Amino acid sequence: MASQKSTVMAQVESVEDDIKKCYHRIETIERNLKSKHLDMDQREELERELDNVKALLSQQEQDLKKLRTENSKTFVIALAIMFLGFLAFGVYKILTNG
Repeated sequence: MASQKSTVMAQVESVEDDIKKCYHRIETIERNLKSKHLDMDQREELERELDNVKALLSQQEQDLKKLRTENSKTFVIALAIMFLGFLAFGVYKILTNG
């Protein structure tokens, strides 16, 4: 279970890095689009690339949300197991000292 959690955390970090790269690329493309020295073909190519990067960014944000949900579920399960362990220990102590 711990290896799965670390795998999820590694995936979250990887997706977060990819999202940062997408935001940086979007800023770069938008800065280039503001340039007046572009011909129409270059401008259209940059606009297509911008649309593609925004679509990729949207998908990665959805993936990140799913990974965080999965990570939360793993945490809740671990917390429940710890609670049950303490509960069992408490019941054992009450029964053996009573």
